Amino acid sequence: MNLTIEEWEQKIKKWDMYPDAVKEIVYTSSKEELIKLITLLVHYVGLVNEIGELGGKIKKEIRDKKQIPTLRDLDKGSEAGDVDWYLTTIDRDLGFTKKEIINLNNKKLTKREQKGMMHGSGDHREENTGDR
Repeated sequence: MNLTIEEWEQKIKKWDMYPDAVKEIVYTSSKEELIKLITLLVHYVGLVNEIGELGGKIKKEIRDKKQIPTLRDLDKGSEAGDVDWYLTTIDRDLGFTKKEIINLNNKKLTKREQKGMMHGSGDHREENTGDR
């Protein structure tokens, strides 16, 4: 079934549940909660932007210089620092310290390694072994 652009836009509008969810959040949240949410979203957008900038540097090196990207390049290191800055702000926005995030991730990955489940998909795959 081939759709027109207008038909596709109408389907997207019908399927987009976010405006109603956002309205509910706005009408039922305090100003302080909304400030925290918007701050988290701004930090997330900043993270995506910085990851894009780092990726762009790597892509251009491959495309333009036709070579494996240079490691320990100060420009890429600086972009990686920006990525880390945003990750650290998001950790804080979510109520965690960097140390807590590292320990949570270490615990999760250690479980997966012990169960031979480093490959695969799913956030909780180390728990979904079929033993239930």
